[in-house]
Amino acid sequence: MVDAKKTVLIVEDEELLLSLLRDELVQRGYSVLVSKTGEDAVAVLSESHADIQLVALDLMLPKMDGFEVLQRMKEDDRLKDIPVVVLSNLGDDENTKRAMDLGAKGYFVKSDMTPDEIADLVKAIK
Repeated sequence: MVDAKKTVLIVEDEELLLSLLRDELVQRGYSVLVSKTGEDAVAVLSESHADIQLVALDLMLPKMDGFEVLQRMKEDDRLKDIPVVVLSNLGDDENTKRAMDLGAKGYFVKSDMTPDEIADLVKAIK
């Protein structure tokens, strides 16, 4: 059983993946917040930053992409230490390097992973 106080913010605009991942994490005892746009993610982080222990971030998002979310997080003293794992279908080296240079703790191609594997990854990130 996971510490029920561990909160994960999922930033994903694909409804099916968002639902599957949210359900898997909730089943494992996590508290889950969700955002479907980059702008909403920044707002949720600003309001709930003290409660969020991990962000699972897609890069291709409406209104503000994941790179911009990462950049804003790293520029904000309240948010810069929250671990971020990127879950994207952009698997090329350039995007991976860019996300890692912006401070992501990991970069994973979501089409290569099941929701169960993603939940295992969330558990492993400290």
